[in-house]
Amino acid sequence: WAGATVVGVDAGGLYSVAYADDGSVEHEVDGYELRPRKSRLEFPVEVWERIGSCMDGKLELSSFEVIVRRAREAAQEEAKVWWCSAYHDRFGICGPRCKFKRLAGRMGLVLLGETARQCSKAAAQGLTSVDRKPWKERYSEQERFDIASKNPQKNIKGTPGDSAYALCGRKVNLKNPTEGMFYDPRLGKMVREG
Repeated sequence: WAGATVVGVDAGGLYSVAYADDGSVEHEVDGYELRPRKSRLEFPVEVWERIGSCMDGKLELSSFEVIVRRAREAAQEEAKVWWCSAYHDRFGICGPRCKFKRLAGRMGLVLLGETARQCSKAAAQGLTSVDRKPWKERYSEQERFDIASKNPQKNIKGTPGDSAYALCGRKVNLKNPTEGMFYDPRLGKMVREG
């Protein structure tokens, strides 16, 4: 069986499906040919290596390369949204334009996904220097800043060029990370003025 998604139903009860591997669409597929997909099949690297070594012939190897390449392309494309989502989940809002609100349960996950897509799209415009930073880098910097603000008595040393940014876009002094900050009870954490 090949992974596919139903994209339409005609008046006769036949389905149109789009295949996940190459995006091609097949029309007039009977319902008995469809099977529900329970979960995505994801293997660790070791399994992919063994599968690749079992391939025999150019057709099998070519097909296998396409599958692996598409999975990598998807991961590279979605990584921005994944890191943006992780940033919001851990730190809350990412800037003055961010509309993120933390909610519990399934609705919270839906809102987190929508916010991550909106903020990723806004950051892709590159209007500010913070927007031009990759989400993974922003996450790392904010995590370092968050640790420093929770332990101000600890002497945290960074390497040259290390920095964290407040929501307003200003660089934070890691030597005295709580300078110019106050506790915001609505957010439940320390925030920088301005």
